[in-house]
Amino acid sequence: MNKRYPGAIEREIEEAAVRSRAIGLTPEELDEEHYPVTSGISVPVQAWVRFQASALIRPVCEAIAYNTKGVQVRWRDRQGQEITVWVAASMVERLGPRG
Repeated sequence: MNKRYPGAIEREIEEAAVRSRAIGLTPEELDEEHYPVTSGISVPVQAWVRFQASALIRPVCEAIAYNTKGVQVRWRDRQGQEITVWVAASMVERLGPRG
């Protein structure tokens, strides 16, 4: 962590990451045919998300759909752009009531 500017390095990494595309699960990995998707929910979570720029960030977001294999998460980056991506279920942690 940068002691002079707390959060500056993390902010730069996140901004570089979101300039590229998030890498989500493929249809084959999600396998909706064998693992039906449940939606209509909105649960606060934190998820590890990979980007094409070789960055890995962990934004606070909301889970909006899921199955046994993955979770579809959504959040807004610092520029206000909405990002939605399917990530592996093991990469998601549900947040408590306080977030």
